[in-house]
Amino acid sequence: DMLYFAVKILESDKAVLKYYQEICKFIIEDEAQDSTDIQQRLISLLGGKYNNIVRCGDINQAITSTFTNSNLESFKSFLKNNKIVEMNSSQRCTNQIYSLANSLIQEAIKNPLYKNAFYDILIKGTANNPKNDISPSYKVFEKDIDEKLFILNQIKTIKNENPKASIAILLRLNSQVNEYNEFLISNGFQTSIRTDSLGQKEIYNIIRSILAIINAPLNNENIINLAKIYRKRHISNITLEDLDFIQNLEKPFINEDVDALYSEGLSQLYWDISYWFNESVNDIEELALQIGSYYSKNSVEKSNTYLISSFIKRLKDKNESLNDLLKKLDFAALKPMSAYKFFDEEVQENDTNINIMTMHKSKGDEFDYVFIPMLNEENYPIELENVKLKTGGHFVQTIKAQIENSQVQTPELLKKEQIFETMRLLYVGITRAKQGLFISSSRLSKRNKKLKISEFIEKLFNNFS
Repeated sequence: DMLYFAVKILESDKAVLKYYQEICKFIIEDEAQDSTDIQQRLISLLGGKYNNIVRCGDINQAITSTFTNSNLESFKSFLKNNKIVEMNSSQRCTNQIYSLANSLIQEAIKNPLYKNAFYDILIKGTANNPKNDISPSYKVFEKDIDEKLFILNQIKTIKNENPKASIAILLRLNSQVNEYNEFLISNGFQTSIRTDSLGQKEIYNIIRSILAIINAPLNNENIINLAKIYRKRHISNITLEDLDFIQNLEKPFINEDVDALYSEGLSQLYWDISYWFNESVNDIEELALQIGSYYSKNSVEKSNTYLISSFIKRLKDKNESLNDLLKKLDFAALKPMSAYKFFDEEVQENDTNINIMTMHKSKGDEFDYVFIPMLNEENYPIELENVKLKTGGHFVQTIKAQIENSQVQTPELLKKEQIFETMRLLYVGITRAKQGLFISSSRLSKRNKKLKISEFIEKLFNNFS
């Protein structure tokens, strides 16, 4: 609406248009491959006097067109009718990794089904690209667990050789992010994950743990959950012995004599819990805001705290028990949030954690080593018969057609668009890696479901090697 009515004002009021055209002597649009028709109309109007418009975008990284109203075809049309400056040099990756990315484009363009997925531009390296002898690898395992164990062993090797190396595991779905996160944590690794799931935000888990204690103070499992968070975030000096102490108690922790507690970490935990009990007379969203503000490490967590508080206020029913609210939160925490866009922690360049995220989340990032597991037709369908139209896809396309005054695309065309975006998603994933790239799949899922291996990917690597 903001874009639409801005355009409507400019098109209907010549005085307003003249005023803003005089201001906009130069216009630069970044990420132009994700631009919409209405944005392009706005830019054209604002730049109509001086015509100094620069639109910078990479068609080969357009990965939002199937679930937003961005219009890649309009950007392609702009390129045909205007001067093009190709910026095709990069020093991020080894030459082997860039060669694979280029091969993906070349193989797609040769195939009648995929020829419109990419813009025909290949990456050129520089004298400063990383150099090593590791070629991108593609492995197919019999079972899902074999694939996971391979990745686990590769990570151990990388960390032994270079403890500061940044590593990313890129997946298609948030549920897969959670699955790999649990697997690596259970094998002793510290991880950083990025999803739109509420349950993956550390500050939410602190808030939820304290609310659970207030709801059921005699349950020592709730106390242990909070103690583990304290230990992970170094809030107090909670030791493994402290966790064992709480686990082995035969009575509720809060009934302990605080003066008799043998460790400083347990004493602080006890007094903190007591403090939050005293504050629990406040409205639940206010209490959540207090908790999150107190434990936030940075501005990102503080910002997420306000969103969580707002979400709790919206979620709760009048006169609802805290126990029922917690059940609602637990259900909501498992799924990606659409109404609330939470802020992500920035991944530091020398972050020694293993980063686990969806492929979409990785755009704009780079890592020394990248793993792309589960690359099968179920997760990345690029053969037409395996494509299932996304839920809500027809609705998005209907809105696009209304805005662009065009026909709604047929199901077959929509399936092709999904394939094109999946191909570009793979391109984005490949080009996140700086030094090493490991792509893999398995023939059987963890529930022993038979999975289809992508013939195109097998052919790509056969030709590449």
